[in-house]
Amino acid sequence: MTMTRNVKTRVAVLTNGHEFTVRHREPLLRYLTQKSWDVVGIAPAESPAGKAFVELGYGTCPVALSRKGTNVFAELGSLLLLVRAIRRVHPDLVINATIKPVIYGTIAAWWLNIPVLNLITGLGYAYIGAGARMRLTRSVVSLLYWIAFGYRKQRVVLQNRDDRRELLHRTGLRRRRSVIVPGSGVDIDRFSPETCSCSAEKADEIVVLPARMLYDKGITTFVECAQYLRDRSLAVRFVLVGPADPGNPAAVPLSQLRAWNRTGVVEWWGPVADIRTVFRRAAVVVLPSKREGMPKIVIEAAACGIPVVTTDVPGCRDSVMDGKTGFLVPEGDVRALANRVEVLLHDAALRKRMGALAREFAAEKFAAPLVVRQIFEEASAMI
Repeated sequence: MTMTRNVKTRVAVLTNGHEFTVRHREPLLRYLTQKSWDVVGIAPAESPAGKAFVELGYGTCPVALSRKGTNVFAELGSLLLLVRAIRRVHPDLVINATIKPVIYGTIAAWWLNIPVLNLITGLGYAYIGAGARMRLTRSVVSLLYWIAFGYRKQRVVLQNRDDRRELLHRTGLRRRRSVIVPGSGVDIDRFSPETCSCSAEKADEIVVLPARMLYDKGITTFVECAQYLRDRSLAVRFVLVGPADPGNPAAVPLSQLRAWNRTGVVEWWGPVADIRTVFRRAAVVVLPSKREGMPKIVIEAAACGIPVVTTDVPGCRDSVMDGKTGFLVPEGDVRALANRVEVLLHDAALRKRMGALAREFAAEKFAAPLVVRQIFEEASAMI
């Protein structure tokens, strides 16, 4: 464990991996350090992102926490290890993000009588699927949330009204302990039309879906959309960009991704170090997701002046002004998605107008300084 106790306030940030923390929470952590808070990241094991986390100046404390463990005794063991890790860090506040860290981190902090700020970035797989098995999963997750939300020394930050309404209905979340903050914050200087310029004259222009390779992201709908437009003789490349995620129950198998790639209907480029290199070639960004908290990739595309076609579902519907900064389509409707993509591909002037409005929308509502300041105010109120 690497950390130093040299400032007044210390915060432990618990997530299911440093990759998530660096990708989604670095603007917040940077803001906390500017306010002289000492930040220690608690996450499973070591990783390249963990090294980057240290290089950014934050402390780390590894803990054994499986993303999909279901053995009751093993999970109780993980909870005890988490209690010990938090005790070692000795924070003034615990910030949790992603489902299992929110539940386990809150219970552990409750045990140690430490205030908690829970950042719920989406309700995830458990609140998307249908069928008896998914209803059971949803019931179990809701029960665990109900237990965690019983702790009084906490605030819960959600990213959209639909998620808040769902948790108020299904769990013990109290309205007075919850607040809505739109997203995690986007660096609108790093993501801008200048740094991610999209030229309508480029011959290698692409339609891109940037996300983890999960069925819940609407990957199959995207592939079917690409096939539909190819059958209509539309000459454009459809590209999937993002990592496989075998630890997620909704993961698209590597074999399937490679099979799609071989057909040529879509290309899978895997993860990229800087998504702006992809945005520079993108005419349209597509996210046909089944549910989101607040899709950061959509806001990043908007900040770059790229129109987005996404679904009219929780989270996604808040990231696009339908008909102004992009389009909303029904979830799973391949033809509606294809029609909107085709409209944008055939009208460069429309893309330009929507892109300009998208940039304004991102700057006014989702810019990192605005968002992280709201989260910092909630965190400060808990200490």
